[in-house]
Amino acid sequence: MPLRRQFTAISALIIVTLCGYAVSALFGPLSPIASAALVLFSALVIWRVSAWCRKRAEARIEIQALSAERLATLGEAAAGIGHEINNPLAYIHSNLHGLNEDIEAYNAFISVLDSASDHLEIRNPFYQKALSAYHNLDVAEVCKGAPERLKDCLEGIAHIERIVADMQTLSRRGDASMQVADINTDLQAVFNIIRSRLPANVNLELDLITPPLMLCHPSRFAQVIMNMMINALHAIGEETGTVSVRQYHRGDIFYTEISDSGCGMSPEVQAHIFEPFFTTRAEGKGTGIGLALCYKLIEEHQGTISVDSREGEGTRFTLALPVRNGEKDHVN
Repeated sequence: MPLRRQFTAISALIIVTLCGYAVSALFGPLSPIASAALVLFSALVIWRVSAWCRKRAEARIEIQALSAERLATLGEAAAGIGHEINNPLAYIHSNLHGLNEDIEAYNAFISVLDSASDHLEIRNPFYQKALSAYHNLDVAEVCKGAPERLKDCLEGIAHIERIVADMQTLSRRGDASMQVADINTDLQAVFNIIRSRLPANVNLELDLITPPLMLCHPSRFAQVIMNMMINALHAIGEETGTVSVRQYHRGDIFYTEISDSGCGMSPEVQAHIFEPFFTTRAEGKGTGIGLALCYKLIEEHQGTISVDSREGEGTRFTLALPVRNGEKDHVN
């Protein structure tokens, strides 16, 4: 029996025993039948409590298994999709950059023609023809708008590339390049980035400790913290609020909590947050990959993610990582 269930059963037994003692003190010694009834009642309470604990544990295991299965399915699909998308994506990316250079050359040539036309006689037929074409073809607007449209295209391509990279990360198995290190190595860079985009209405609170050296991948852990802090900022929105990161170490487990005082989540939303492509943001504002990716990266560290959230009261994510030294443990 797990330690928590043992503790619950023992607590129930103690409570029932105290109740029996209180009954004895009030009404005198119990008869054999009353004592037997109390013992049976105690056994029933302990059995019900144990069954309830077991049911909750099985439900958590089922949810985790379902999430892992969905991630595995996505991983298999992402491995092939990512490869197929990357090739045309690289081609489009290269052509857009080349087209951007062509537009710059075109604009430079138009500028030279414009300067040269100042030296022509205004009644010159060539000048009149060029001037008419300049206005009819809206060359000024093309010269101004084309670079902006190309910039938007390049940003869109970059966004697709990030999505594909995240999908490929989801499809990758545990990385053997983990090393014994300080898992907080890259966190300062994350906090610097968050501070640079921190709105005036949000306060950032950090309560960090020096973690024990452990088998880890610091950059991926930092990616998880980054994703969750960005989600926390979105949850607060324009309201006044706080985002906090707290760490503590108990036994062989290293904990990191990311909390926000934002809008919170309903139980229905919480049941799906680690599913790939599930998002509550407006269309075009989120991909739904962020938390699924966090789940995958923490899973690579053989850790767990839990969430505690209530609508209108905020959200707290807890990352629990086992402290492994890399000698006794094997990473696939």
